[in-house]
Amino acid sequence: MSAAASSTARLTVRSPGSDQHFGFSVAASADGPTVVAGAPQAAVAGHQGQGAAYVFVRPRGGRAAAVELVASGGMAHEHFGSSVAVSASGAAIIVGAPDAAVSGQQDAGVAYVFLRPPGGWQRGATVKHPAAALILGRGARGDLLGTSVAVSGDGRTVIAGGYGTTVRGDPQQGAAYVFSAPTKGWKGAGVEHPAAELTASDGSASDFLGWAVAISRDGSTVVAGAPFAGRPVGGQGLAYVFVRAGRRWSSATQAAELRASNGIPGDALGVSVAASADGSTLAVGACCANVAGHRGQGAVYVFSRGARGWANRTQAGELTALDGAAGDNLGSSVAISPSGALVAAGAIGARVNGQPDQGAVYLFKRAAGGWRSRGDMAKLTAAGAAARELVGSSLALIPGTGVVAAGAPDAAVSGVHGAGAVYLLSAPALTPGRARP
Repeated sequence: MSAAASSTARLTVRSPGSDQHFGFSVAASADGPTVVAGAPQAAVAGHQGQGAAYVFVRPRGGRAAAVELVASGGMAHEHFGSSVAVSASGAAIIVGAPDAAVSGQQDAGVAYVFLRPPGGWQRGATVKHPAAALILGRGARGDLLGTSVAVSGDGRTVIAGGYGTTVRGDPQQGAAYVFSAPTKGWKGAGVEHPAAELTASDGSASDFLGWAVAISRDGSTVVAGAPFAGRPVGGQGLAYVFVRAGRRWSSATQAAELRASNGIPGDALGVSVAASADGSTLAVGACCANVAGHRGQGAVYVFSRGARGWANRTQAGELTALDGAAGDNLGSSVAISPSGALVAAGAIGARVNGQPDQGAVYLFKRAAGGWRSRGDMAKLTAAGAAARELVGSSLALIPGTGVVAAGAPDAAVSGVHGAGAVYLLSAPALTPGRARP
């Protein structure tokens, strides 16, 4: 493992609020300049916990957000910004508000689509009117749609997880929903209902499918985590792969079920997921996995598509931290490069320089022979970070820059507790890592 690297910059919000938890979610466009981060507990117009999201364009050290996104008509405790996603060009941004009420149904959830204005994002502006609001037509109390969101490269296909959804009579079995842009695009689309519901054929109550979702750049492959699913071992967690049949999505159950070969109850496999650009490589976090006797050290599992497509399988490789310790929770977040050759994983409980729960990010690189069980190749830490910032709670790789954006939602800023920050961590030269002992 290479020596720990330090952050090159820290993104913060101008006039931060206490416990707004900026950096709880983060995403980056494939072309690099656009970074989006959510602050789900932010107060807006006096509404505590309404939430906001912030857009940075070609961010540089410590600059305030270029644009603030909020939901027009939003109310307290909707937690807008709990999840964010951005299209490859940065033109479409998706923001989840899982606790928003819909037609009187509390916590039904909404995912909002914002489009970049023709003149670009104007620094210091506040955008209150999304192009579209994505909801469930038969939405029910507690669906929590928007807990997780993902978007295809062209911005026309949105995936929103609703882990609280009742499926076939099973409460909180959960589902992932596909929303497709109208023929003329999202602009002025208004309220949209899902084109497809993706569920597990063997799901059961409290699986929490949709806790995390990801989609390939071409929009053909979706992976959804169910961190409390229990087969064959209770509470181990699973990830489900869904593949589009033809040119359009339709409601379906999984094409494949992914599990850890060494999983045990409580691992929470599926708490985080990421997909390569072509959907052939998937990274799935198991933040509570035990490693070498260390309870909750955490691990990330990599799955590769077979020559004939996806099928039920166990991992191609298990990724762990060489210096990992109990309670590190590696895999709390994951990100993967477009090629699928590099995986980043957040370890929010990692102790750094004696400071508990400061958090760190680990990098793993695919070997010449493919993925295999291995230790990390580099550990990234945030310069100036303090104890309990939870660095790595959210992650995004910024392509072509060698930079990882890592959310630290509990960071103090200018003495304001829990204001939150996003660290831009500069990765070292990418060289093959050591094999795991």
